[in-house]
Amino acid sequence: MSFETEHLDDIAGCQKTPAGKLSYVEADELDNWVTKFEHFKCYPVVGALIADGDMPDPDRIVTKEELGRNNGGGVSPKGYAAAPLYLGAKGRVFDVSFGGMTFYAEGCSYHLFVGVDASRSLALMSLKKEDAENPDLSDLTEKQIKTLNDWVTTFEEKKLYPVVGRLEG
Repeated sequence: MSFETEHLDDIAGCQKTPAGKLSYVEADELDNWVTKFEHFKCYPVVGALIADGDMPDPDRIVTKEELGRNNGGGVSPKGYAAAPLYLGAKGRVFDVSFGGMTFYAEGCSYHLFVGVDASRSLALMSLKKEDAENPDLSDLTEKQIKTLNDWVTTFEEKKLYPVVGRLEG
């Protein structure tokens, strides 16, 4: 293994399984670094890397029920450090648990956006529960639609939240 581009994204190759590509010496050295980070430097573990192949298909259809189940209170899928936090916006479903736990987890300021189509709330810049539970965009102004578009652009390009599906309907 090396710092070559082909190795940097090879998460599956670093697993300690027969399918992993690390030699015994490389796996031992990786363990040493993890120990240093966790126990000597006391860096907190805030998540896990997930191979692209283990991520949900961004083109799959996500029902309102499935969106609601992924509110951080469920079971953690393979590779996830915590149960996913899904946020619907403008027809897309974002997994905001990748880097957004401090905003969207239970007890945090934007948790009301999790598990729902938050398009209206984002467009109105509203933290009202009734706006978060109302996906209707028909009465929004052009400026409010632009605000929603800006949020979606931020999720995709700045925050890099993965799209894990498309909202049904």
